[in-house]
Amino acid sequence: MDNNFFQRLAAIRPGGQWLLTIKSCSNDEIIVSVMWSCEPDKISSGDFISPLNLRGGASLVDEGFFPAVARVNEKVAALQTNVEQLEKQIDTKVQKAQAGAAAQQRSKEEKAAAERKKKFDEAMAKVAQLQEQKKYGEAIGQLPKAADFPEFAEQIQARNEELRSLHGQLSMF
Repeated sequence: MDNNFFQRLAAIRPGGQWLLTIKSCSNDEIIVSVMWSCEPDKISSGDFISPLNLRGGASLVDEGFFPAVARVNEKVAALQTNVEQLEKQIDTKVQKAQAGAAAQQRSKEEKAAAERKKKFDEAMAKVAQLQEQKKYGEAIGQLPKAADFPEFAEQIQARNEELRSLHGQLSMF
């Protein structure tokens, strides 16, 4: 008996995992069922493509098995390839969206920091103008609060000390 079942099966190049069931019937017929799954763990979870069922006498199933399986296997392999391509595209889109969101967040933070810096510079320009006019008390009052601009706290403190020193020189006592 010449049996080349597995050689012919290997020639089809099966994709994914196959579950092959063979059942003998009482009237010299057999039923062969082939169920495909792209991923091995999907068969146990019930996520699979409907099985291919062949029923008939042994010689009839022999003749029809490999052509039917080969034809369906091509479509299953194409489906699997398409699914993999789709998953890759989705992953790429998700990564781009996340990168875009991160860039947008950074841009928003940079804009807010630039706006805060602008407000600070305007307040300090007003203080410098009052200092030039020797209005040190008013300049001290116009200094921005360190609590409002914690990133410039040292600069505000130094300027406050400088203005208080100059203000103290004007005092007669």
